[in-house]
Amino acid sequence: MKKPLSVVLSFLAVVTLVGAAAAQGTLQEVKKKGVLVAGVFNSVPPFGFVDKTGEIVGFDVDYAKAFADKLGVKLKLVPVTSGDRIPELLEGDIDIIAAMMVKNPDREKLLDFSDTYFLTGQKFLVKKGTVRTLKDLQNKTIGVRKGSVSEQTAKEALPHSKIVPFDNYILGLRALRNGEVDAVTSDELILRSLLSRIPHGGYEIPAIRISERPHGFGIRKGDESFLDFVNKTILTMEESGETAKIYSKWFAPRATVAHPAYGTIMRETDTRARFLVMALKGVFWKNAEVSVFDPAGDFICKGTVKDIFEDEIYVDVDKAKAGTVTAGFVIAMNASNEGTRAFISTNQKLLQAVKRHVRKDEKKMEQDIKLQAREDRKKREEEQFQVYMKEMDNENGWWRYNYPW
Repeated sequence: MKKPLSVVLSFLAVVTLVGAAAAQGTLQEVKKKGVLVAGVFNSVPPFGFVDKTGEIVGFDVDYAKAFADKLGVKLKLVPVTSGDRIPELLEGDIDIIAAMMVKNPDREKLLDFSDTYFLTGQKFLVKKGTVRTLKDLQNKTIGVRKGSVSEQTAKEALPHSKIVPFDNYILGLRALRNGEVDAVTSDELILRSLLSRIPHGGYEIPAIRISERPHGFGIRKGDESFLDFVNKTILTMEESGETAKIYSKWFAPRATVAHPAYGTIMRETDTRARFLVMALKGVFWKNAEVSVFDPAGDFICKGTVKDIFEDEIYVDVDKAKAGTVTAGFVIAMNASNEGTRAFISTNQKLLQAVKRHVRKDEKKMEQDIKLQAREDRKKREEEQFQVYMKEMDNENGWWRYNYPW
């Protein structure tokens, strides 16, 4: 099928402009405009995701910040997907891809890669005890992230299995838990992040690896000065120990990390002494010990994070004190009493807003219950009336039959 001339000319114009930009050099352009534009993921922890403050953070983002700092320019983060990150680079919308870009021969035909800064392998997340070897996944349904290298690798390793693409890993995880797929496949570290989101266990990552995954930063092809800058910066970061710090920040065992986290109680659950908590700052860990404070900043009791699923955090508190705990109380993890009081003091507006929201929900729930009760009462009265009318019909019929006047 022939393409319209206008489409061909537009494409050629884009290629010409990108070629001219590459010839001039991204390095010079970035210095001139004072901004480095990096394409990053915003929903793939810990590489790139939106934190509780609404900012994009992550392992790849920290590298992008280091490049910008080295150049003495500002950093602009542009969310990209697996499918559009290369087009965004080739069309000049971003200066560098910092989004879990796995090196492979097909991609190297379109762009240049930096030296490897991260190496991992592709594995599977499955229900415990269901998979021991790769053969156990043949003729099964496998979930992958749409447009990722994992998708193609899974097709090659499991040609007789059904590969189901999802827009993000959370949807894939949900499908796995609902029994819609038998496994989810991706980089091992991504799978470990997903595994930590499952509150009750029952899932595992078997020792089956179907590929090595060297990650590199994507650079426009032929842009040698910028590529050289990125590679030298990576080397400098390795020699200074900065890469080790970034790795520890995002991949160290959670038990070794001690960042404070705060949340507020939304409501009590059906389980006694268990409360639903909204995270306000920091990241909570499963099984972590927490402290409970009232809105005035007074310590009430201790508790434990029982379950975490996506944004839902469930905390068990001391049963003897559970009756005194209510919506609006603050939950603190890895925080001193003074630090928690300072948090409460500086976040009064936020806490009050949450409390109003909870009251609004409770009021609506109460109204719904009353409305349902009225409807049930009306229904019962209608049923009673119908029974009464039926009895009257029967009674009148009996009178008419025996006394026809």
